[in-house]
Order: sequence, then C-alpha cells, then structure tokens
Amino acid sequence: MCTYLSAVLLVGLVLNATLGWSWADPIAALAIAVIAVKEGREPWQGVIQTGAVLMDGIFGAAPRQP
Repeated sequence: MCTYLSAVLLVGLVLNATLGWSWADPIAALAIAVIAVKEGREPWQGVIQTGAVLMDGIFGAAPRQP
C-alpha cells in the first residue's frame, strides 16, 4: 500500500511541478484517500465476520460431535 501511495503522490507532485497542473495534487490526494479507505475497510470486514462466527458458536447451534 505504501508503494501505491508514494507513487500517486510522486505523480501528482511531478505533474504540478513540470506542467503547472495545479489540480494534479488535489486529484492525487483524493486517489490516496480512496486507496486508504479501501485498505482500511478490508480488516474491518474480517472483524465483522469473525465476530459473527464467535457469536454463532456461543449462542447458536449445539457443538458438533467428533
């Protein structure tokens, strides 16, 4: 993830510095925000699924017999 964020930041800065595109830096910031939110949601999905499995084990069906 750090590589993607660094690359997007570098592209935005280079476009701003070389071509004078002042809008490239804010677009890069928005892209970084989208990537960060996507990466941050993935661990939470695992937490939600794990919590559901634990709750099923505690309150759900009877334990399985070996």
